[in-house]
Amino acid sequence: MPSDAAHLTADAVARIADDAIARADQLVDRAVAADTPRTLADTLLPLDEAAAVLAEASGQTAFMGYVHPDPEVRDAGHAAEERIDTWRVNVFFRSDLNQAVQELAGTQEAAELTGEHRRLLDFVLRDLRKAGHDLSPEDREAVREISTRLVELGVRFNQNIAEYEDHLTVTPDDLDGLPPEYISGLAAGDVEGTLKVTMAPTWCRSWRTRAAATCAGSCRSSSLTGPSSRTGRCWRRRSGCVSGWPSCSGNPRGPITRWTTGWPRTPKPSRVSTTSCSRR
Repeated sequence: MPSDAAHLTADAVARIADDAIARADQLVDRAVAADTPRTLADTLLPLDEAAAVLAEASGQTAFMGYVHPDPEVRDAGHAAEERIDTWRVNVFFRSDLNQAVQELAGTQEAAELTGEHRRLLDFVLRDLRKAGHDLSPEDREAVREISTRLVELGVRFNQNIAEYEDHLTVTPDDLDGLPPEYISGLAAGDVEGTLKVTMAPTWCRSWRTRAAATCAGSCRSSSLTGPSSRTGRCWRRRSGCVSGWPSCSGNPRGPITRWTTGWPRTPKPSRVSTTSCSRR
């Protein structure tokens, strides 16, 4: 159900998240309790519906953590984001859910799945495998704790960037392609005829402005999130050690699987000059 963001309160944000998580739990419980032989409709589709419920709630709550003018609502939004993302991680550690999906995967109906339904089942099986159901109970619990910790670090990472106040100083010509309503709402810059942009305008026509916005985002990330990034890499390495899976946390070139499975390498971008980024 749509919410009125302008009049949203911190309590309302928490309540929306609570209701969504409760509904998602009901849907997963329904999938687990389905009779055998299991079918796509009674086992897999409720999981997809639970994901949709949380996606909608995330748009109403977590999103507010980045855009709402009230700091209390923003804090509530970040808290909701952490709770929803933690639920998304922890649900795949449920042994009863793993058993239910494995039973479905062994049916003739599952073997004949194609298209989106085949892809959905494959993704659910992948996430259950990543939850370590083939590991010992102790190792699986260690992976769960690490995964939960990484959710917390991810939320803090994004929050640090979102709460930092900086801006680009641009001219109206630099924003060519953006709606006039957006441009008219920008604050005036310190120099006459300029404007302050606080959200990266990476969708405007000027490549110089897009490059400057990208530069500003990179500067912000490196200065604010270095400690949390290093901590996150440490936790990912721990997860790899426990699970025995390869980790990209120690590889500056990107995921190990990119270089070991024949995936095409991403072309190196052309070097461009950028305008300066102002900070306050």
